[in-house]
Amino acid sequence: MKEITDLQRKMLKKYHLDAMVTMTPENITYVTGAYIPTQVTVRSRKVIHIITEKHDPVVIVVNIEEPIMRAQSWMDPKSIISYNEFTQNPMMIAIDKLKEFGMETKRIGMELSYLSAIDMDLMHRELPHAEIVNADAAYEEMRFIKMQFELDRIISFGSNIEEVIYGAFASARAGMTEKDIYRFISNGFAEIAKGDKMSMPMVGSGVRSCLLNGEPTDKVLEKGDLGHLPVESFIINSRIRFQHIFIYLNSFFQFPVTTQGLYFHPHHIHKLLA
Repeated sequence: MKEITDLQRKMLKKYHLDAMVTMTPENITYVTGAYIPTQVTVRSRKVIHIITEKHDPVVIVVNIEEPIMRAQSWMDPKSIISYNEFTQNPMMIAIDKLKEFGMETKRIGMELSYLSAIDMDLMHRELPHAEIVNADAAYEEMRFIKMQFELDRIISFGSNIEEVIYGAFASARAGMTEKDIYRFISNGFAEIAKGDKMSMPMVGSGVRSCLLNGEPTDKVLEKGDLGHLPVESFIINSRIRFQHIFIYLNSFFQFPVTTQGLYFHPHHIHKLLA
């Protein structure tokens, strides 16, 4: 997407960088539009995005995830480079690409809060005359202000959240389990976000309501239970743009359980019903 590329090049100038190398899962999705799930679960499956002032961006991705990158990303198909995770080192591919772009003696911005010591050592050995600097601040600034298509997506998703929450609690009954509540919320979010989101509701009831982030269990909701439901939701939005935890629903949802359903108010902790 041209807006993203233009914004990155603006950051190159502002932070006096000749290249930006993106590697964190959240920023990879931000700059490519694609969410690569195993980048998170299998750390060796690196995804690396490179952009310079004069060269179109390229992305390096493990071959098993190449179809996802091609299907979801707005990157030029010719700019997607795949590698075999068992026979190739993606960092060396990125270094070779930086050399091809003439970055041997230039100033290269990377997410040093994420880069491993081994990869940093490799960068220094292979590019001894390049200046490797931390670009975390540049990425943070890029994402401060949302573009219109991002705002449209946030409004579309956010306007339906309350309905999902209230609908879930209206459907719940004493005798159901914490996992039932979890499914209500997760399924509701999946419906309104059309698969482009992740939601992580945590559910604790009764004696478990004191847990700040309690995984839902098979515990049965009983009349008079005080429940705790922190819900954190963010859109992966693989076909548009990553909104990292863009909405925090109120951290503490307290709901006394009755046989007629759940009384729900997002702002206060309520006393147990008699």
